[in-house]
Amino acid sequence: MRLRVYVYVTDQIPNSHDIEYSSTAAKCLFDVFVFKVDIERRGRRGDMETIELRLDARKGALPESASPEMYEIVEYWRSLFRGEILPNRSDIDPTKIPRLLPGIILVDVFHDPYRFKFRLIGEVMIAYHGRNLTGFWMDEAFPHYNNTATPGNMIDVTENHVMNYRFGPPLMTYEKNFIDMERIFLPCRNGGDKVELLLTFTICR
Repeated sequence: MRLRVYVYVTDQIPNSHDIEYSSTAAKCLFDVFVFKVDIERRGRRGDMETIELRLDARKGALPESASPEMYEIVEYWRSLFRGEILPNRSDIDPTKIPRLLPGIILVDVFHDPYRFKFRLIGEVMIAYHGRNLTGFWMDEAFPHYNNTATPGNMIDVTENHVMNYRFGPPLMTYEKNFIDMERIFLPCRNGGDKVELLLTFTICR
């Protein structure tokens, strides 16, 4: 039996009725291939619209579709509260969340005017960015940064002590190619009373 294999670098999966087959077996193989690709595509993208949520720091609930790791980082962050006082950077113990460290980014918050600088970047995020951006201003690392919703979200988290959760296509440019991104911004103190650090956790698929 002669089998011709096609590789489609596109989101448009060809219709099986539009292709000639050398045998019934070949058509069955193609149908299985299309079904598998379509399930994988929908499983990764979820055929979902972008989810963006502004959540209360203490009581806000993540969506049921959020990854277990998102629940884990929020639960850990909330455990560091002292009454109503936000967690401090010195309270964060990497040994308590070892499996989450590769996806963590710490961002320093500068006020008047607001600017944000990468303080620490997990190894997985370094790989996705294609370089180590530690010490870079976000608006310099990503020239289009100020044209996205990201700075507004970060300022809101900083000023109002809320969480910001997002699932959808990435807003920043990464070296690696992936379909969706899931991330959360969590406000933290850095020795003072106001928010001077954002604990960010990201999963890229």
